[in-house]
Amino acid sequence: MEGQLVLDTSVVEARFGALLDSMPDGIVMMNSAGLIVLTNNQAEKLFGYTRAEMRGQAIEMLLPARLRGAHVTHRSGYFAQPRVRSMGAGLELNGVRKDGTEFAVEISLSPIVSEGGRWS
Repeated sequence: MEGQLVLDTSVVEARFGALLDSMPDGIVMMNSAGLIVLTNNQAEKLFGYTRAEMRGQAIEMLLPARLRGAHVTHRSGYFAQPRVRSMGAGLELNGVRKDGTEFAVEISLSPIVSEGGRWS
């Protein structure tokens, strides 16, 4: 698929998995198509999904249904002009756990450019 990052997550997890899992915050990385490519242990605990359940899914699965359509627009705008957004400086969002419970989340966005494309 043109414009999408094909990420060998097994290599990334082997190389950086311990570092990602030592982070106190949930980390969810997505490609420019909005598909989840990598998560850490805290994200699993926070959202109630396993890594395998999240990987390859649209990032909007982690948002309440009422926010998903608007988020697709925000996501597209972000990837059109990516920039670092610090915690508390971005959009206020609610997340949704696998069991359907909602909770407030703060997000931080950092674009990453690699030979395979752009992801965040």
